[in-house]
Amino acid sequence: LIQLDDVDFSRSTTLATFDELFYTWYLAKEKNYPFFIGCALEGISEVILRPAVFQLVLEWRTSALKQLDYSMDENLPLLLLQEALSVFGNYNDLYQTVGTYVTLGEYLNIKGAYSAALDTLSVALTRVNQHHQEHYHKQDSCNQIDLLKSYDPTIKSGNYVEVQWIEKHLLTVPEWIARIREQLSFTYAGLGNKTASDFNRNIYLDILDYSRQDKEIESRYGALKQEEKNLNIILFIAFIVALLTLILFVWFYRISQKKNNEYIKNLQSILELCKNITSTVLIKPKNKEELATFLVQQLFHPFQQIFGVKHLQLGIVDDDVDEEQYMVYYEYPLINDETKDSKK
Repeated sequence: LIQLDDVDFSRSTTLATFDELFYTWYLAKEKNYPFFIGCALEGISEVILRPAVFQLVLEWRTSALKQLDYSMDENLPLLLLQEALSVFGNYNDLYQTVGTYVTLGEYLNIKGAYSAALDTLSVALTRVNQHHQEHYHKQDSCNQIDLLKSYDPTIKSGNYVEVQWIEKHLLTVPEWIARIREQLSFTYAGLGNKTASDFNRNIYLDILDYSRQDKEIESRYGALKQEEKNLNIILFIAFIVALLTLILFVWFYRISQKKNNEYIKNLQSILELCKNITSTVLIKPKNKEELATFLVQQLFHPFQQIFGVKHLQLGIVDDDVDEEQYMVYYEYPLINDETKDSKK
């Protein structure tokens, strides 16, 4: 790996771009993919169009340039573009062909060959017209007035053919044409024809303005779609939370109702027990034993229902004995002596 500590960010970015394109070319050549070979060659030539950039790549990527198997001089971009045009011609790919012609026109503008650049860019416009006629002949009349020209002094500002195409929603890739108009503006400026240069520059700026508006609409549309998605997620979460809250509320309500019913039932049992005890006490029993037996019988079933007791024992202090007081126990149900012995 080559260390680029002494190279600024723009140069390292250029070299990284070259590396990606060269790797694409290398893989396409190894796998025999001619179309991708042409795309990679066109991209590499676009990177090294300017002499300063070519010298940078030549200095840092000499071995890679040698593998391209072309002469490593200032004409290398031209040779790569010619090879790319040959590949795209075999595939009859108008889009890539026009893009390669525009790159070739830019190369000729940099070299100062403005007449050759004008011819090259005019060919690119002709190919765009060909694409337009093939795909939009039903939507557009496609007469000579509707076709693109490198310069037409009869066309007034704001009434350019490209703008008419955009307004008619004839999508002949505005950015595609904008590149041609940009280079034609440089070409005519180099030839000293300011009017023609301004003509192409104005078209270029109008296309950029329409493209910018389209990009803003697309960006806004994307933002709205994202907002809609986020809102749907929030609404879904809110619905789930509301549903869970309702389920928990119903669950707690039923538990509360069940507990309340149990409390009420127990209170009713206790109230009934109190009534029974009161009624028993008010009746004058014959003796304490009878009273205790009756009480323990009355208390057993309510206590069994409320507290789950299995045996109840009631103790009463016997005050009739002169000796030390002692507790007399009464049980229910009665436990015989054998049962008592088995429990001991």
